[in-house]
Amino acid sequence: MANQLVQARVDKDVKEEASAVLAAMGLTVSDAVRLLLTRVAREKELPFAPLVPNAETIAAMKETRAGNLPRFDDVQSLLDERTRFHRWLQQPGHAGPSRDAHGERVRQGHDHHASIG
Repeated sequence: MANQLVQARVDKDVKEEASAVLAAMGLTVSDAVRLLLTRVAREKELPFAPLVPNAETIAAMKETRAGNLPRFDDVQSLLDERTRFHRWLQQPGHAGPSRDAHGERVRQGHDHHASIG
């Protein structure tokens, strides 16, 4: 039986945005917290990887939220720019994608984001 009260301080905008998203799912913030805590108690871990973004990722997130993304007139222009960017990363002296022991790309930081419009 639920008889314990949990309180947490969060940013007003975060609470409002999360409340709207949850309401669209038919849930309240309290429902979401209950679901999270129940899962953590049962599985003994968070149901997601808590990633702490580095300074570069934080800057990219701010740029994205501000709408400061490159824009392209069509998909081909976007793909061409992506190809140029990846070729640039492969050049000596640039930090290209990291690879694991099996040669698979290790995701770090942020990907090159853009919008078409």
